[in-house]
Amino acid sequence: MILSNDIIIRWWDEAGRVPIMKKGDIPDPDIFEEDTTDNFEAAMNDVTNDSDYETINKNGLLTVEKELFDEEYILSVKADRALLKSIHDEWFGSNSLDIDPKLDGVIDHVKKLLNERGDRKIVIFSAYADTTDYLQKEFKNRGFDRVLSYTAKVGTAQMKNIIRQDFDAGLVKEKQTNDYDVLIATDALSEGFNLHRAGVIINYDIPYNPTRVIQRIGRINRINKKVFDDIYIFNCFPTAVGETEIGIKQISTLKIKLINNVIGNDTKTLTNDEELRSFFRDELKNAESEIEQISWDIKHREAYDAVRNDKAFIKDVLSINERSRLVRVNQPNAVTIAFAKKGDHVIFALAEKDQEPQIVSVETAINYFVADQSEKAIKGDASLDHIFI
Repeated sequence: MILSNDIIIRWWDEAGRVPIMKKGDIPDPDIFEEDTTDNFEAAMNDVTNDSDYETINKNGLLTVEKELFDEEYILSVKADRALLKSIHDEWFGSNSLDIDPKLDGVIDHVKKLLNERGDRKIVIFSAYADTTDYLQKEFKNRGFDRVLSYTAKVGTAQMKNIIRQDFDAGLVKEKQTNDYDVLIATDALSEGFNLHRAGVIINYDIPYNPTRVIQRIGRINRINKKVFDDIYIFNCFPTAVGETEIGIKQISTLKIKLINNVIGNDTKTLTNDEELRSFFRDELKNAESEIEQISWDIKHREAYDAVRNDKAFIKDVLSINERSRLVRVNQPNAVTIAFAKKGDHVIFALAEKDQEPQIVSVETAINYFVADQSEKAIKGDASLDHIFI
């Protein structure tokens, strides 16, 4: 941020303009020649090489004449720069103390948790990529080899797959790995990931918006597969001095109380004194009881996951002709079942011997399709035609 302010000040002093960047870093004014025309953006194309200009143009650089700004603007930028510089010098200057009691406390707690139960993986969340990188480095320096970090800048498909294999309990056992005990991540990982092989979340910092914390907790509090009877949430609030300055605990806990009172929650998110009540208490209790039961479709989804990447197999499945029929022998129930699909709508109809067909649910129907690979089917003949009319 200090560098960004320095560049803005230079744009003001040297180019007489204020840069506005949609995303990315503001470019140095040195890459542009001084221009006094009314079409500064067009002139930039002439004085930069193609790759520089393509990148800058893609990221949406606009510049505005400084005369259109009040003088107070640049004074505020310089004041911000001076404040940031003083903070930086205090933290990292020659008189700074190389201690981090917050980090020390978290690392000691992680050691204790892993010693108590090594199979309970831990996820540490921070809102900041710099903090995430710092934590990974410090954990490594202190002997933690089984640590993985994730931020948006390393959010490749390969990295996402590594996380899924090591932290997603919904993945079939054969594809699961166990290479990491601790995952350190930004909120880029707080949506769209299942991390329920972890039973502990540590919120290294608390955002003013507590719904972010709820999203983080949702990564390990999954409903499709129960792994641990209890999950643990640890929140790192500021000290009394820090709380006086920023009020993060006061603001976030007030908001979470409002959320709990209006729409409810089944988990204490920030503090132990949260009261879990709402207008939908019965619904929450019913949901909790349902979570205790393993979903009926888990084994079928696991079977699908095991073959979904087998392109040849999937191609064979998709090539099955419409209105295909087969007969299974040595089955416990003598029934006829039919499947039909139109658009996104599917239907199953089941008929027992000499009975009228009945529409049945997917949960009921799919069990009649479960078979071993070794089973041989018999082709259906014309005697079955009257059933399907």
